Amino acid sequence: MIVECERCGRKTAKVEVCNYCGRAVCFHCIKASKKVKRRDIKRLVICKDCWSKMEFRKMYRNNEPNIKIEFVL
Repeated sequence: MIVECERCGRKTAKVEVCNYCGRAVCFHCIKASKKVKRRDIKRLVICKDCWSKMEFRKMYRNNEPNIKIEFVL
């Protein structure tokens, strides 16, 4: 299934949801991602737009999501 990135408009087969703005972003728009040991969150993803906002970057470094995503597209 081909999906369009909500940040850049690129068509891709795999998108991930940013934990800070909630948009479905492609591989090129992801600034950073990491696995977290918490049970309710398995992976944190931050897009390039949210990385430029200092409050979201601090939340990412402290392993705190702004939006809890329970499913992966």
